[in-house]
Amino acid sequence: MRLRCFPMIFCCVLLLAATCARAAIDTWIFDSDQQEQRYRTLVSELRCPKCEGQSIGDSNAPVANDLRGVVYRQLKQGWTDQQIADFMVERYGEFVLYRPRMGGSTLLLWCAPLVFFALALSTVIWIASRTRHPGRGKPWHSS
Repeated sequence: MRLRCFPMIFCCVLLLAATCARAAIDTWIFDSDQQEQRYRTLVSELRCPKCEGQSIGDSNAPVANDLRGVVYRQLKQGWTDQQIADFMVERYGEFVLYRPRMGGSTLLLWCAPLVFFALALSTVIWIASRTRHPGRGKPWHSS
């Protein structure tokens, strides 16, 4: 009895697994290869608002799928890459860009490495000059 039910149970398990394993595949139709290349570049440069460290092109999150559709529709409507990026920043903030723009809120982000490098370099130079001239920082006494 058990062996006769096995094929039916096996088929049910396979059917259940197949429905769970479905994946969304984007099937966009572009007017030109250039438009498709712009799309691929944009979806790789825009960060998924839900995922940690994934672009909307790499993410399987529903919001990333929606954003890919938004980018596609905006490209088809003739929006420039800058307009699409501005739209995303307006909606999700600077976080959505992998390369944030230089501005008031990101100025520290862009300048901090230079400031820390200059500070470290000046500290190294100061320490090196004190070890080369050990009596240089001490007061001079006449005898």
